[in-house]
Amino acid sequence: MKKYISLFFIAFSLILAGCVDEQPTREPSPTDIPCGVYFLPSSGAVNPLNFTVDAEDTEFTYHLGRTSSQGSVTVNIINNSDPIFNVPTSVTFIDGELTAPFTVKFANVPATNTSINFEVEPAYVALYGAGSAKFNGVLNCLWEKLGIGQWYDSWAQYNTIQEVEVLKSKIPPLRYRVLKPYTIDALNADDWGDWIDTSLIPEYVELFVADPVNGIQYITWDKFWTLGLNYQGTKGNVIKAYLPSALSSSMAADDANSFVYSDISDKLFQLVPYMYIDGLGGYGLKQVLLSLPGGPNLYDLL
Repeated sequence: MKKYISLFFIAFSLILAGCVDEQPTREPSPTDIPCGVYFLPSSGAVNPLNFTVDAEDTEFTYHLGRTSSQGSVTVNIINNSDPIFNVPTSVTFIDGELTAPFTVKFANVPATNTSINFEVEPAYVALYGAGSAKFNGVLNCLWEKLGIGQWYDSWAQYNTIQEVEVLKSKIPPLRYRVLKPYTIDALNADDWGDWIDTSLIPEYVELFVADPVNGIQYITWDKFWTLGLNYQGTKGNVIKAYLPSALSSSMAADDANSFVYSDISDKLFQLVPYMYIDGLGGYGLKQVLLSLPGGPNLYDLL
């Protein structure tokens, strides 16, 4: 019996000795990506998940981060956003910088909410990164395109009923934007000559429509708009279409002349600005008409 125990002990000792001499095998950890690129977490104006663009907006900026600032590196972006967006195919980090902005561009204001969806190509993504390599968000349009309406300024463009594109705000307060209501051709048709200053021709006029008061919806605007004219052609003598109350508190009652002409159509606006040159004087109250898309034809009314 002792003989068998001794043999067992010897065999076990040899096995144990073999185990001690054998080095343990370790599986190597996956090699992490040195640049480790990710989208910065959404915070305030940085990479918002939900953002509202304005009518004149044509681009928006997003931001990438990386885990190491060493060296300059260019990373590829995979874009799955709505076709309206022009997304760069790659973004470059400058040596020493931990973040890199990139700009998404769009030619026109979207008519409906549109989705942003892009990601960093996996080859540049950190396995143990500080944020997500994918970004999904929404760009909301502040404005809805209504179509083509008509604008008639009885003083500055007496001979022209101008076709205009009209936008309507999608969130309160109710606003309309009238795009390019004044043109060089229309001003020339009224023989303004050297009074015309193209730098003063507005891209749009924005109107605020109030809730009804005693059945009337009054219309205001922010102080004044310009017409594309300098008085006597002198630079700085800008002719402005003032909201009367913005020109003088004593003229506040004249604001009531601007309203939705609901007796004819809720798509017909009458505006009565005071044409004025700061420091010099003015031409008084003048009528401007706007017919929204689908509204009455101004040629039939004038």
